[in-house]
Order: sequence, then C-alpha cells, then structure tokens
Amino acid sequence: MFDAGLLNDDDPNFDSIHFERSAQRAVIDLQRIVGTIAHHYLLPRAHPTVNFTLSWRALLELEEQAFSDLGFQSRHDQAIVAGLLRLSESRLPGSNIDDAVDWRRDDESLPAVYRIVRAIIEEKSHERRLQRRQFPKRAQRREARCVARVEPVCDHAPECWTIARYTVLGHDKYLLWDPGGKARGTFGGIGPAKSAVRRLAREPQRD
Repeated sequence: MFDAGLLNDDDPNFDSIHFERSAQRAVIDLQRIVGTIAHHYLLPRAHPTVNFTLSWRALLELEEQAFSDLGFQSRHDQAIVAGLLRLSESRLPGSNIDDAVDWRRDDESLPAVYRIVRAIIEEKSHERRLQRRQFPKRAQRREARCVARVEPVCDHAPECWTIARYTVLGHDKYLLWDPGGKARGTFGGIGPAKSAVRRLAREPQRD
C-alpha cells in the first residue's frame, strides 16, 4: 500500500514511529473518503442477487476523486500522500480498462484504493450472504423483481408485435408489446398471448 522506498532506516534522522503513525492516519482517512465515494459506485448493484463489480475505469475514476480531495491533501504530509501506491501508476488495469476488476490479486505492493475497495466489497458480500440466510423468503421475492429475464419467443408476430417471456419464481409469464413499443398485457401462457396478438393487431392503432 506504501512505497517501500519511504522506509529509510539508514537515515539516522528517520523517525519510524512518527512515520507509521502518520501513515496510519492517512490510510484511515483515505478509507473513509473511498468508502463514501465507493457507495455511489456500488449502490446500483446493491441487490442480494447481483455481484458487486467495478470496471478498471470506474476504479481509476474513484481513485482520482479520492486523491483529489482537498481535505485529504491538506491533512497529511505530502510525502505520505505521495507514498501511497496508486492504481494509475501500476500495470494492474491492463490494456482494456473497461474490463471488470480482478479482485484476486494478492501482491504485497497493491495500490491503496484497490485494497480498500476490495475490503469494502468483501464486507458487503458477507453482509449480503447473512441477509439471504436470515431472510430467505424476502431475498427470493426481491430476486424475482430484479432478475426477471425477458426473452423473445415469437418471431412471427404480425406487424412487428412482440411477445416476450419472463420468469418469476420459476413460472413463465408473457408480455405483449405493440409496434409502438406500448405494453398491451400480461398473459399466463403463450397461447393466450398469441390470440391477443391476432385480436389486437386487427384493431386500429390509437395515437
């Protein structure tokens, strides 16, 4: 998390205790700032059925926001701030920064923000697993609302009408959209949905 070059034990004037305390204060402060920023990046995915994921691009943006915090910069010695390892100065992101972050890295010299966000995600994932074990029925209902899959099942619907299937708690439901993209009903089977297509397609379309 810190540049090892800052630990200048050969310098008789180097105060290792002062350095460690200053570094600890900076890390704690950075953890607080990153936690606040990461909340906004992780909130859209904060659902018991969806994994917490970030792209390298998002993590780089998060790091830039954290280190640009004027309060953080003013509260700590610039040598300490500069000694915090940065993701933007590492090779971790690779060539495609839109790829998902690989949280399995276990190098000793991992960037500070990488370590902090990974710890946040691990804590949130642990809390999620506990919630699912404690409230399985509630988690199942929320999963039905969030993970409903919409799949096209009828390519021959007339005049660009669309029949689609989605699954809730293992039961198939069928949705119908008219050529203008307006939902025209929910049906319990593909037969009633097709009949509704044939009937509604003959009706004059209203603006």
